[in-house]
Amino acid sequence: IVRDIYQQMRQNRNIPQFKDIDVKQSSFNKLGRFAQSKQLESFIQSKQQKSKVFIEAVNAKAITKHLLLILNKIENDKFDRIIKWFEENWPSLQSDNDDENENENDQQPEDQKDNEVIIDMEPNENENTQTGNEEHETTEVPSQDNNQEAKPQTLTNEQRFGQWYTTEFKSSEETSMINETNIIDTLFGGWSNILECNDINEAFINQLSKRFNVILSGDSSTSDSTLTIDTQNPDHVWRSQVLQTLLASIDPDQLPVSASSMLTKKKLYILKPNFVFSKKNLLRVNLEQDIITSVKQTRWKKSAKFLKELTKQNIIGLKDYGNTGGELMITDINYHYLTNSFNHGGKLSFFTPEAFEKFCKKVNELQQKDTQSETKQNDDNGAESSQFMSPDKNKKVKIQTMYRANHRLLPIFGADNISELHSKNKARTFLW
Repeated sequence: IVRDIYQQMRQNRNIPQFKDIDVKQSSFNKLGRFAQSKQLESFIQSKQQKSKVFIEAVNAKAITKHLLLILNKIENDKFDRIIKWFEENWPSLQSDNDDENENENDQQPEDQKDNEVIIDMEPNENENTQTGNEEHETTEVPSQDNNQEAKPQTLTNEQRFGQWYTTEFKSSEETSMINETNIIDTLFGGWSNILECNDINEAFINQLSKRFNVILSGDSSTSDSTLTIDTQNPDHVWRSQVLQTLLASIDPDQLPVSASSMLTKKKLYILKPNFVFSKKNLLRVNLEQDIITSVKQTRWKKSAKFLKELTKQNIIGLKDYGNTGGELMITDINYHYLTNSFNHGGKLSFFTPEAFEKFCKKVNELQQKDTQSETKQNDDNGAESSQFMSPDKNKKVKIQTMYRANHRLLPIFGADNISELHSKNKARTFLW
């Protein structure tokens, strides 16, 4: 609720200036009018219900970008032109960086080769004393110096950007306050961070995350809005269940939380099977195999390995207290990603932990009743079974009549069950 955020802001003791902020002194006059204004459309998504205004979604990337630019007095137009320069020159920046790394790697072997040549030439100079001067004159031709003079001087990435920056913003008053070095450190965290990323936008997002201590997902990172989740794939099912658990059961005020306690059956949200919950279908459910309730049923096998992968995808923040006898703790959650990207449109539905417990209880009851009725039917059906007494009166032989479906019933029984033997009650379940 917007009103709650406004009150918490004014009561913030860490920033005393907030208590002097009064929405009535602004042109909006009312808090609800400000929350639904056009100025905030790119930052939050709000909805009014009766007299209250709710914030449904928050664009953390847009908010942190706005704060970074406005706190450092960088105009949006200037930022866009800098991003455009990097996008146009990105291939050459990467190639120059690769060439520099190759030159550094090749420098040591070349020095060793030069030393070997000098060692081989020393005995020749001592042996040929008469013609030594002539040979010395011919070998002292500075071939390397000539090659260096012939090569044009190449500019580094920093120098190329510096020339463009001073030319592009020569008339700007901010150039004297923020030079080309400061702008790189402010926006991208330095040249080393830029060259470690796949593109300039990734470097900017990483800098925003570090600067404001939040988790941000890039445009090309994990996005489930276009991802088709295979409900038959245990990895997909488990990942979606954990993400739903993070979104639905953990509030920001509860962080940090224990990762092991979150992944238990008592707290885990379970993906609902995509079939009708009829008696016929529930009798076929195998709760141990058909329902994914443990990370051991996936390719990760261990929860720590799975959680570290979520950390690389900028979905959670993780801290390992294992060295001190503790455990893995989830310190941060990317609620922006979970709210706006994961399960976009609500295509996936989940059991709450309580609802899943009731579901399991109902399935077990139905399957237990079916087993009991099948046993009773076999015992009471004298036409289908008879008992023969052996010479030893303590031994009994039971003859039971079973049924196998005809090939014409393949569409009903399926390929896996058409050739199996079924009791009368079991056969009836396929015909319901």
